[in-house]
Amino acid sequence: AHKKVVFVSCDAETLHVYHMRELAEMDRVCGVNYARREGITIGEQRGIAIGEQRGEQKGIAIGKQEALSEYVFKLSRKGKSTAEISELIELPIEEVNGILNNG
Repeated sequence: AHKKVVFVSCDAETLHVYHMRELAEMDRVCGVNYARREGITIGEQRGIAIGEQRGEQKGIAIGKQEALSEYVFKLSRKGKSTAEISELIELPIEEVNGILNNG
């Protein structure tokens, strides 16, 4: 209320300056809010792109691992020893054993 009384009692020039400051502050707040919204939008887009890329890379790695495991099983079913499988696909014996024991 006190602010309104002071505002009403101002002369025209002071009132003009007051309005200009008020408009400038509103412009600043609008600009900050716009920048924040744009920043969030850009951040979301970058996050989605990074997530898709990482997901694709992870999917490829999982696919390669599954194909490798399938190959190990096929060689094992054909009667190849763990050492032979290891040598053929250049995979440590421990990993070959791990695949055969977990599958």
